[in-house]
Amino acid sequence: MARTTAEHESILDVFDNLLALGYLYISELTINSDLGRLQALAIEVAHEVNRAAYGALFPDEGAKRLAICEVMNRLQKAYRVKEPPVVTGRDEWNGMSVPMDGFALKRIHFEQVHQLVELLVALVDRIETAFPNEAKPFVTPEQVKALLSGLDDGRQGRAHFTGPIQVDILGRLAHQEFLAGLERVDTPLMSPDRALELVHQYARKAERSFDGLVRESFIVAMVTSLYRHAPPFKLPIDKAYSWGALWRQPLSAKDGLDLYARLNRSGAIRDANYDQEIDAGVGIPAAEFIAWGRAMVPWPNDFDPAEVARTYFKSDDADLHINGEPVQKHAVMAVRYDRPLRDVERTLRHFRNYLLRQRKDYCTASGETLNAEEAALAKLFIPDLLHNTKPARAVLHDKSGVLGHLCTLMYMEIEHDPAHAQESKKARVITIKDWVREAGFDYSIESIRKSCARGPAQISNLRARFVAV
Repeated sequence: MARTTAEHESILDVFDNLLALGYLYISELTINSDLGRLQALAIEVAHEVNRAAYGALFPDEGAKRLAICEVMNRLQKAYRVKEPPVVTGRDEWNGMSVPMDGFALKRIHFEQVHQLVELLVALVDRIETAFPNEAKPFVTPEQVKALLSGLDDGRQGRAHFTGPIQVDILGRLAHQEFLAGLERVDTPLMSPDRALELVHQYARKAERSFDGLVRESFIVAMVTSLYRHAPPFKLPIDKAYSWGALWRQPLSAKDGLDLYARLNRSGAIRDANYDQEIDAGVGIPAAEFIAWGRAMVPWPNDFDPAEVARTYFKSDDADLHINGEPVQKHAVMAVRYDRPLRDVERTLRHFRNYLLRQRKDYCTASGETLNAEEAALAKLFIPDLLHNTKPARAVLHDKSGVLGHLCTLMYMEIEHDPAHAQESKKARVITIKDWVREAGFDYSIESIRKSCARGPAQISNLRARFVAV
């Protein structure tokens, strides 16, 4: 038997996530009215997000969807800790004394670019004179930001620039340029063009940071309003999924059947029940489906992707020491050994990608280029995305189960559809048979009936694994 590819396994992973969510969602909808209350709150958020006043903040459907998800997730956390969130990020700015919008900040950066250059040059020069030579390789970003605050008191340079300063961003750019200058053994910011380039980098990053601050203020205001006016929920399913994954109904099984048919059309997967002659629609490439699934379909919570973010650290974001000495421009991987080790090879591979990403960002900021070996390593990113990211599937063993589970979910969805309320069980199975045939599959009535009969047991197993914990 031929070995399955990582791409094939990733397709099944997406379907496993779709099916698990479908089963758990419809089971919760059957027994718990609070899921409907959660959806009602999400509708309120969607109404605010779609207001014309927030057009620049949420310019497209993707941005709006992410905002709704974040509000619902933050609301869930607020109920858990019993207090609403507060806006963070304002303390990263100096001189933000009056309300300002993004357009005003862009105008200040454009009109006062030369004053910003003077401030940056003054800051790097100040670092050069503030530390003895033996200490310069160990200067930290925090020390640079402290020096920037000294310049920011109006006595040196800062008085010429009237806009707010994102201290963290400007300080880190100056810190990076200072350390790079030590390796070049030249005068800091010797080239005026280099100083102007860094200021343009600062302006772009500061404007993004400001947009993030405005967005954060909106999110916090929405969460606070909902927290104060909506009674707490009881949602057992949120042991498996965050509220950001539950605020709207998941993809229907009938739409999942269409996706499965399109994958068979393209040859990305081959189901023995698929008949090419029945169906002549448009296929979907495997990579496109996998990318959609990874972005849009949540997985149950026995695998926490946030754990990956707590595994890798860089010295710009953490206080790293080796033999008691602080280190600069280093990345480290931290893995706990007091817990069972889970796929160490995958963790190492992700660290390779994390390290390469930091290297690429550094080269972009410092004007360097990747060497041939690094460029070749970068090409390994794409295949790695196809690697299985879950330790175990919740529903599927292999592709032979996909069609049967889709039929089961279609039957359960029909049971909750008022349009089919008067139909007998036999009529519902015939309806599913027609849908399956139209999608391009030759699947018998008896096979559909057997699949549908296994639905309650499947739900019981999933709720025992993910909800009753």
